[in-house]
Amino acid sequence: MVDSIREYVSLTFLMVVFFLEGSATALVIAVFTVHARGQHSAGQIFVGICVSLYYLAYIITSLLLKPVAQPRDRFVFGGLLAGVSMIIFAFADLITNVYLFEILSNICQWFFGIGSMFAWTYGVCAISSMKPDYVHILIPAATFGFFFGMTFGSLVGPYMYIYFGYIISIGSFGFLMVMFSISFFITFRNKSTNETNTPIDNLIPEEPYKFLYNKTALIIMSSQVHSSVLTGFIEVTITFFLERHFKLRLEQMAIYIVLASIATVFSSFVSMFICYAKWSHQLFVFKTFLGIIGPVLMIIVNDASTMNLVVFQIGYMTSDAIRSMSSACLILVSKSLLLDIYGENYKEFVYLKSSTVLLLTFGTGKFLGQMVFGGILTEAFGFSFVCCAIAVISLLFFVLVCLNYPFKA
Repeated sequence: MVDSIREYVSLTFLMVVFFLEGSATALVIAVFTVHARGQHSAGQIFVGICVSLYYLAYIITSLLLKPVAQPRDRFVFGGLLAGVSMIIFAFADLITNVYLFEILSNICQWFFGIGSMFAWTYGVCAISSMKPDYVHILIPAATFGFFFGMTFGSLVGPYMYIYFGYIISIGSFGFLMVMFSISFFITFRNKSTNETNTPIDNLIPEEPYKFLYNKTALIIMSSQVHSSVLTGFIEVTITFFLERHFKLRLEQMAIYIVLASIATVFSSFVSMFICYAKWSHQLFVFKTFLGIIGPVLMIIVNDASTMNLVVFQIGYMTSDAIRSMSSACLILVSKSLLLDIYGENYKEFVYLKSSTVLLLTFGTGKFLGQMVFGGILTEAFGFSFVCCAIAVISLLFFVLVCLNYPFKA
């Protein structure tokens, strides 16, 4: 009885870390991007690079992680690294030299990304270790916590910044990540079985990158990268388009951004129950279809009428909701496919790679969406042209995904 309660308490602490990670990620976008330009006169290029380093760290770290029989320590390491990085990131505000501020901010974002990658990846492995029969509900629940945290950070962050200042608004979430990571370490007990002494080589198959040569796996990963490109593109262009095309003020734009965030949380909540019903494969096909609808609704806007604004908002909310659907179902789809490829003897490896596939594709897509599609291509060809290009690519991936359904090796 005591061990069961202890397990549920530690699982709660793990979920809170996921929530805080999402909140901290949103805070950086909502608060830092404004504060750095205003208080430190940092340029837009620096702000874009600093935010993108978080996702670049995701990409690189995901390629280096290896499975372990006991994931607790590595999850805690990730939570502590992410939390400490956010605390230092907050106190970097005390530096008066703008160049030193930019250098330290970039370093902190880099290590925050690495810590988040460790926490996410080994957190999923910890869930599979604690409750292997309930991964189809607990993993989507973890992604729901992350995106709920992002919405919470987007809503609460600006007000914390106004009333408490930059250091407290950023540093408090870092401090909480450290505290809950330590709490998880104290309450979660590693298994006291022979599995603890399993050599690392026995957890890794002879061909660990065999899935990269599988046609279905490549289509799933490429489709997920494209979905993340869409959400990354939207993140960096939406306020610019609402201001230029619809002539909205900042407080008006906030309403539409909050509505999109609510749609993301709601879709994450619904996706959790869809995955619980073991329809993750169908959800993956549906989210690929939405990748066509969202950009198309944003393309057809011509004038700044109220009706067009409503149509545009529906397209914006649809595009933004895709990220939570993707995160909820991709790990489970990847797990199923990787088990087909490697078999039941390498479950630790499968759970690790299922999580890293999500974060690798998520980070790659976000990086390309923000830097290439949202920056270079939008500057060169305009918002509507890029939306059209994304919709055409989405149609291609929808056809490929449908042709390969159900997803088998």
